[in-house]
Amino acid sequence: MTASIPPAPVLVLFRDDFRLSDNPALHAACATGQPVLCAYVQDEACLPKGVIGWWLAQAAGALAEALGKQGGTLLTPEGETLSVVQDLVKAAGVSEVFWNRRYDPVGKEIDTALKAALTEQGVAVQSLSARLLHEPWAVRTGAGASLPDFYGMVARSTGAGRARSPPARPADYSVCRFAGGV
Repeated sequence: MTASIPPAPVLVLFRDDFRLSDNPALHAACATGQPVLCAYVQDEACLPKGVIGWWLAQAAGALAEALGKQGGTLLTPEGETLSVVQDLVKAAGVSEVFWNRRYDPVGKEIDTALKAALTEQGVAVQSLSARLLHEPWAVRTGAGASLPDFYGMVARSTGAGRARSPPARPADYSVCRFAGGV
């Protein structure tokens, strides 16, 4: 009798979007059929202070509780996103990493560097649209140029067609607990 090798887990990074019911990154990770690890990296470079920071901490706690009810765990390592995620990928043998896109300058910079580093290491990466009706680069002027400001984008996006529908909540999260530390 040959022991079967369990499939490599996939990793979902939560940042400031703690939804379960219509979270594109979580939905895509669950659709792989592989075990799902969930992490919220507490990176000082992008953690807000004051009331917003307090709110994020409360939301992360609620997410951990919701995942626990599904049999999962929310990993909450502290440190620089790139090094923390690389450590998680290595320690757990992660084959693919999922996250919802961020559009703030610091978040975009971190995500771009993370995607490049993971791709170079042979780890698949999927960043998904979760917060906007239309991606900023998809809304163009009639001549096909990008729009110079927010108001122009809003005016143009009202005629950009139907916004995507949110994904349905997965029936089975198949969320696994992370065994071991990093």
